[in-house]
Amino acid sequence: MNPRHLYLGTQEDNIHDMMNDGSNPRCLKKFEDGDREAIIILAAQGIAHRVIADNYSVDRSTISRIIRRAA
Repeated sequence: MNPRHLYLGTQEDNIHDMMNDGSNPRCLKKFEDGDREAIIILAAQGIAHRVIADNYSVDRSTISRIIRRAA
């Protein structure tokens, strides 16, 4: 790691930087209209959270959180 690339900032600064430079797209994936509803339907049909997560290029925990919030 090159320390010249580092600078002080808040967590909000770090998140903003990740969103702008694409350094961690899986954790910052923004869903399009209807994606959350589709995820809930797929899960209700018995599709594994891992499979849904792979299809949306997100972590399985993201899918689990969406489903938990819908319940």
